[in-house]
Amino acid sequence: MVLKGGEKGFGIPLNAPLYPSSTAVTKINYGKVRVALVLANIDSKSVDPLLPEGVDLALEMAAFWVGDYGISTVGVYREALIALPVRTEVLNLLITYRIFT
Repeated sequence: MVLKGGEKGFGIPLNAPLYPSSTAVTKINYGKVRVALVLANIDSKSVDPLLPEGVDLALEMAAFWVGDYGISTVGVYREALIALPVRTEVLNLLITYRIFT
């Protein structure tokens, strides 16, 4: 899927799994998890270049999730998610961008 901004060329798959189903880890356990969740009003022009072609922002808002996973069966990691409510000519969706550190 080509992004409107065109800088990187393609976006992430919308249904990509975090871990392949063929891994030995079938159940992931977590501990010492800290999470912050924020809903905010945004300027639609600021996120338009991040959206795929044919997709528009449905509401001028976004959800931001920042997680710190202190213990897990797949290791310690942090992640940030940005969720944008979007629409196409056919249906409404929620696009999520995930960042791991």
